[in-house]
Amino acid sequence: KFSSAGDVEWSRAVGGWNDDYGFSVVQTTDGGYAVAGHNTTSAGYGADLFLVKFSSAGAVEWSRTVGGFSIDYGYSIVQTSDGGYAVAGRTDSFGAGSADLFLVKFSSTGSVEWSRAVGGTSGDGGWSVVQTADGGYAVAGCTANFGAGLDDLFLVKFSSTGTVEWSRAVGGTDYDGGYSVVQTADGGYAVAGYTHSFGAGDYDLFLVKFSSAGDVEWSRAVGGWNIDRGESVVQTTDGGYAVAGATESFGAGFYDLFLVKFDSDGNSCIGDSVSPTVTVVTPTVTDVSPTVTDTTPTVTDVSPTITTVSPTVTNICDGFLVCPYGGVYAAGESDPGPVDTYEPRITATCPPGGEVGASATINWSVIDSFIPPLTLAPPYSIELWFSPDGGSSWDFIGASDNTGSFNWAYPSELTTNGMIAICATDSFGHTACDTCGTFAITGDTISPWGYAYGDTCSPDSIIFILHDNGGFDYSTIWIQDPLGVLTYPDSMYWADETTLVFYPRLPDSLPYTPFVVRLSLACDSSGNCISESIIEDDLTVWFYHPCCYPLDVWLECPPEGWSGFSSCTDQTVAFGIRDTTGQEIDTTRIFIRRSVNGIESDVPLDSMIFSRSSDTLWVIVPGTYSELDSVWIIMDSLFTLPGCRTEP
Repeated sequence: KFSSAGDVEWSRAVGGWNDDYGFSVVQTTDGGYAVAGHNTTSAGYGADLFLVKFSSAGAVEWSRTVGGFSIDYGYSIVQTSDGGYAVAGRTDSFGAGSADLFLVKFSSTGSVEWSRAVGGTSGDGGWSVVQTADGGYAVAGCTANFGAGLDDLFLVKFSSTGTVEWSRAVGGTDYDGGYSVVQTADGGYAVAGYTHSFGAGDYDLFLVKFSSAGDVEWSRAVGGWNIDRGESVVQTTDGGYAVAGATESFGAGFYDLFLVKFDSDGNSCIGDSVSPTVTVVTPTVTDVSPTVTDTTPTVTDVSPTITTVSPTVTNICDGFLVCPYGGVYAAGESDPGPVDTYEPRITATCPPGGEVGASATINWSVIDSFIPPLTLAPPYSIELWFSPDGGSSWDFIGASDNTGSFNWAYPSELTTNGMIAICATDSFGHTACDTCGTFAITGDTISPWGYAYGDTCSPDSIIFILHDNGGFDYSTIWIQDPLGVLTYPDSMYWADETTLVFYPRLPDSLPYTPFVVRLSLACDSSGNCISESIIEDDLTVWFYHPCCYPLDVWLECPPEGWSGFSSCTDQTVAFGIRDTTGQEIDTTRIFIRRSVNGIESDVPLDSMIFSRSSDTLWVIVPGTYSELDSVWIIMDSLFTLPGCRTEP
């Protein structure tokens, strides 16, 4: 809760162990607040619509979850004229399709009086609800079941008892939807949302005005070359409309807050009049009986961080007066100075085509209709795009100042239908694009391949066998060894056209440890690089360092079991141990056990007799033994360096 000056007076976190959200809030007639959202803590599988009633001081008075076996959301709430509440959202638990528009009517104490699921066999949802002057309700959202396109803006009018009186789907051939609805002073409705079917760019802000009977009176698409949308609409005191949302086409950042003012007829200093298809639909209406749970969520008095911010404000266009001369706007009758309303004029010139990786220059010219300066005003950039398939799909090349040219390299996509698109945006946010082509890209697009091999123990060198049709770009060769990454020609050289010899750097002193040498990167002269899968599987060599040379251990006496004692002195047991590296064996680490007459014990080190002969250490365990006795040497006690284990 904020004061009128923006100071935080109190804040509450309400929920359980899982995810809980609030999407919409309304102040109630008793000075408190009601928040609608969804709750996954008590829903088990999925989510339930969540309604929480707060006092004016932030105390939770009651809360309810409403839903079924699947996912149910509450996105918008109004307090009704009888003191109750209406919440609109989406339900996957009830209705005719995978998701239906969901409207639930509550009493003032949180009891569910009725609920409706409205939709078809596919997806529908409600994003905004308003109580109408006749005591009924209007819900705006989107529908994938009805209308002209993939999704259409959806407006459904209910009576006060939840009967659907009429519904409309509005849109084009692509994706369109409504995020916010308001009843207008003339008894009609205004719905703000988004359109991908109309407008200047990717998505545009969409504003549609309906009569009280659901007829579309006018509609507008507002935006630039990128993504823009409207998420909230109000009718203003002058009879016009203000729509708030987000813009990626204008402003200082990736997305900026977007506020657009319209007059009562839908005119603004930006945007176009559009003619969407209006479909009178008859959706399935389901009277549902969801599970209603009186919950007791955890309420936490929190102290969030409060930051006073100073965002960048971008003036896209100002107030206007429609002049009778067409397409020219002025700030007022006393200010007839021109304000640009026209798109830039742009001409793109493509490169002629060439080999993959070869340099190319893309050219353009721009004349902006604003006079002066007859040019594109900073800070707006030129954006360049490439299509390998004649315009069916586009890849972003980059942005440039309005220099008239851009240096480019033909990408690794062979084509005979290459095209370039260049888009320019003027100082008033108007965007225009031009395309050129087609042209061909030829050459090598096959990535290099190869394999590697080397010793598995402290290798002096690693051999990489590398193949490519067009030859390697040596500057792209990176090899990783135990001490880091080296680039060509450090510690490597080409023995012939396909053999790259690499000398790995090895740590000075370590326990017996596994290491790796890997060709991390190698590209050819056309920019094709070895794939990650080949690098991982074929161009990686594992080895151990330092080398592990286990001891040779054998039983010398008796040679054939206890019956062979006749050839061994004094019935002793003798083991032979040889270090294959020729190093002297540390006798203090030898550990032997024996079992005599069923009693097992360690053999004391001072009772063992050690004798050396050439590179062999003889370990003699004196005693008198029978065929029932055992003497054994512990293999894990014999090693030449840490981690290098002697196998039996």
